[in-house]
Amino acid sequence: MRKKLLTVLAMSSIYLLSGCVGDEIDDMQKQIDTLEEKVTDLEASQQEALLAAIAALETSIAELEATGSEQYTALLENLATMEEEIQSNASAIYYGNLLTQEDYDAMTAQGASIVTGKVIASKSAHITALADIKLIGGELVLTVSESASLPMLENVGENLVITGSTGDAAIEFGALTSVGGSFEVIDNAGLATLTADALVLVNDELHTENNSALTSLSFANLDMVEEVYINEYWSEDPRGVGISGISSIDLSYVNVVGDANIMYVGGGSLTLGNIGGGFKSIYNELTSIEITSESIGGDFIVEYNGVLENLLVDGIKTINGNLSVSFNDNGYYWDATEKTGLVTMPAFEALEYVGGDFKIDTNNQLTSMESFNAVTEIQGTNISISSNSTGMDLVNVLNALTTTGPNQYSNANIFIFQQTNWFDGFAALTIAADVSITINKPTDGGGGIGIGFRTTATTDVAKLEGFDALTEVKTLSINATELTEFNAFGALNNFLNYQTYLSLYMPSDSNVSMCSMEPILAKIKNGDFDVSWSTDRKAYFSFNWSEVDRDTAYDQLTAGCTL
Repeated sequence: MRKKLLTVLAMSSIYLLSGCVGDEIDDMQKQIDTLEEKVTDLEASQQEALLAAIAALETSIAELEATGSEQYTALLENLATMEEEIQSNASAIYYGNLLTQEDYDAMTAQGASIVTGKVIASKSAHITALADIKLIGGELVLTVSESASLPMLENVGENLVITGSTGDAAIEFGALTSVGGSFEVIDNAGLATLTADALVLVNDELHTENNSALTSLSFANLDMVEEVYINEYWSEDPRGVGISGISSIDLSYVNVVGDANIMYVGGGSLTLGNIGGGFKSIYNELTSIEITSESIGGDFIVEYNGVLENLLVDGIKTINGNLSVSFNDNGYYWDATEKTGLVTMPAFEALEYVGGDFKIDTNNQLTSMESFNAVTEIQGTNISISSNSTGMDLVNVLNALTTTGPNQYSNANIFIFQQTNWFDGFAALTIAADVSITINKPTDGGGGIGIGFRTTATTDVAKLEGFDALTEVKTLSINATELTEFNAFGALNNFLNYQTYLSLYMPSDSNVSMCSMEPILAKIKNGDFDVSWSTDRKAYFSFNWSEVDRDTAYDQLTAGCTL
């Protein structure tokens, strides 16, 4: 803007040399005065806007400071110092954008430390020119293809975007504490490392995607962000899985207002604080995931984490969406030669409520599961515990559960298919919809392509207990063919379905009795559930895969009972 004034002054000189009359000179002077007033007004309005933005940020930070974090106290002090500089040192402020080399030259000549507008840095000369900049009021876009450091930059008022880096680049922000918009790292074929270890606050989304050379992300002091979206899918992964080369990720114990989605990260440990939305970790090679939040505002999904060793979540009390911990082993790697994956399901000892479906499926390295025994309510329509390795010694789950389904008129379906020495669960549940349960003996080996499962179990015992308070179901299917002991469904007395309400595949060992179910089996034998208007309402019994009548079934299943 000031260059335009110089141009106008030069024009007025030409007029003088040409012998312009006094009235024309006066008119030109008035135009110059008007332009100066407009520039002054524009600078004032930009200064006011910048101060207003800082004030708004200070208000948000003051609320966060109430949590007792020293990080926010330091950030407030930093912003207060910045306000004083804006108000007292006019030469420190460059009014406008930095988009062209001409803009950069003007800013450098001025010696400014604050830029009010948008900044695009596309070459090393731009990075050098920004070395002393402390505050950028608008958006910062870095498209450089070499390593870059902005050691003095403390605050970005709008978005911070890193994109288009093609060289072997390391980018570091040594002093950056806050970003007023989103922090986006997208489409950088050459970016190797990104470090912003002083960063405390991102007012919008932290988003990284399609950075094929990235090996390290470090935000060691990040405390608050609106959302986290990390999707580093790598199309050239030789295994065809898509997992990237990131081997280190440090998000501190960042608190996430909304969703946290982490995908295709190639290594390291993940730590998160509070999560207001959903959490998703899929197709990662993280060895450890720790979440200190007491509540998950949406879904909790941990799937396809092939080398996961530790899932630390024992502070979570509520999950307001679906819960799935599934496929967490390397059995889907075609080139896997050694078995890895989650061995022990975490207890989830504080968890009381799940607002959606519940799924614990196909974790092929699990050896035991004593989990979810404080959960009292699952509001979803499906509960599934299935195919978690062939060699589990114990599954003890959901023994405090009393309420399922989305409302009082709809209960959840329960599907259990597991090889284990001992299953015990659902001790307090009184009503369910369709229940299907298969408990088989553990076996050695199996699992993945050319690899085996871990096992601590024996191969000659399969015991089914639980469902002690269950009185009513829609349908019940029990595959007891491999059972060696049975003590379940002792309170069951009614079926709601008017077709095949019970399917019971009897123990292959005829010496195994099902005494706990004798009362309901007696009612079936006596025809208590028969209806005159339909022969479709029935119980189906099978022994060694051949159907048997209900009288024969009752006699065999209660032969060892004391009646």
